Order: sequence, then C-alpha cells, then structure tokens
Amino acid sequence: MNNFNLTIKSGSGKFSKLDKLYRDFAINSINNSEEEYLDRWEVYNVIMNELIKIGEYTYFEEVKYRITDGENTNLVMLEMVNKFFINSHLFFVLKSIIETFIEDDCVNRFM
Repeated sequence: MNNFNLTIKSGSGKFSKLDKLYRDFAINSINNSEEEYLDRWEVYNVIMNELIKIGEYTYFEEVKYRITDGENTNLVMLEMVNKFFINSHLFFVLKSIIETFIEDDCVNRFM
C-alpha cells in the first residue's frame, strides 16, 4: 500500500469526519483482504478521481457516504460509471472492469 495514493478529498482544507471514515474504510478493506483487493481500490480510486475531474463533487461525496454506510462498493461504483459514462470515456472502459468484480464476487460466494 506504500505506492497507493488514495483520493479522499476533492480539494484542500481540513479532513471532515466523512473523509476520515472513508480513508479508514478503504485502508481496512485493503489490509484485511487478499492482495487482489488493492487492484480493486486502485480502480475505485480512478473512478473517484474522474468524478472530481468532471466536476461531480456532490457525487464524489455521495460515494463516500454510501460506501462507509455499508453499501456494496462495486454496485455504488457501477452506478456512478453508468450515470456519467457519457461525460467520461474512461468510465466507459471501467464499466466492464467493475462488472467483472461483481461477477467474481458472485462466483467466490459459492466456492
């Protein structure tokens, strides 16, 4: 995790409680999971950075709320990708990756 730079805020300033919860959730998810989970968080982080890049700050914050509230990270990210793929060609590419994560989770649940 040393080389991974997690985007927690869309700008500068003090960390809010939500920012800290999101950071802690991501770090715990990465540290308490298999190595492949870091790859997932790198994809999630790209999506979060892209939300900032296209100016969707409200949705950036919404993702943090929803994930820290216990929603399935893949489903939240897929919803954002589907909502804004017209605004970002990168989201069009990432959609299939998130769908693969969802399929992998379904298969792993039965193994």
